[in-house]
Amino acid sequence: MFLPSLVLREEFRRSASLPQGTLYIASKGGTVRGLEFTATVGDVVSETLESSIKVVDGKTRRGDHRSSVVGVASIVNPRGAVSLHSLTVLRGCRSGTYVVIGEEDLLTTSLAWVLSQGTVAYGQPGVGVVSVEVDKVRLAKFIKVLKPAIIHITPGRA
Repeated sequence: MFLPSLVLREEFRRSASLPQGTLYIASKGGTVRGLEFTATVGDVVSETLESSIKVVDGKTRRGDHRSSVVGVASIVNPRGAVSLHSLTVLRGCRSGTYVVIGEEDLLTTSLAWVLSQGTVAYGQPGVGVVSVEVDKVRLAKFIKVLKPAIIHITPGRA
């Protein structure tokens, strides 16, 4: 299967891993709790914070996480990319959990693209949670560091 995608260019990977919004720092060894967002991206963030839209891939840095999650839809999205499939599925999202086949790390971008307003939260590994206001100008600047690609997905692996 071939999947049209936008891929993060290698020279921008380090800067993209820095918090892109407001950072909420977790207590040592703990998790951030008690916050509410329009959408969350990531397994731990989606499990511990309130949001109407949750995007998970069943994995965390700690290993597999809730591998039997049932979602309202599946999204195919390769590592380090934003697939056209993610934009298509999320364009009609209202609420519920969306399970990613592949990796969800850059799907904050897809959500920011399809939501007209609100906040999207994602996990900052080992630190806490980042909250990003939906902002089309900020999003356009980020999209400029992506490059178009057609990614080959081997069935059973994303």
